[in-house]
Amino acid sequence: MRVSSDRPLFLSGALGAADCYLILPIGADKLFIAVNRDKMERKFKAQPQKELIQSTNVQIAKQAAKYVYGGDNSASEFVDKYISTDRPKCFFERLREYRRAKYALSPT
Repeated sequence: MRVSSDRPLFLSGALGAADCYLILPIGADKLFIAVNRDKMERKFKAQPQKELIQSTNVQIAKQAAKYVYGGDNSASEFVDKYISTDRPKCFFERLREYRRAKYALSPT
């Protein structure tokens, strides 16, 4: 089962942090994963594919603002369980806060 949502981009933690990674589903059985450390890359490569897909599905459903999409109705129980249960600020909201904090600390 693969799901997507109105917020399919998952960003863990703060940009630039050693353990930060980005996941974006780009197809029924494909993920775009960006990391900034070799250690994180090895961690993803070592993770079983089924486990990675399941954890990505859960996170994508949890952070949905309003909609979760699936190929058919077989995911309806899954969606009911997880939809919007852990909605973080969206990427651009976090980026705006990051920039405000960064420039607030620099002398003018």
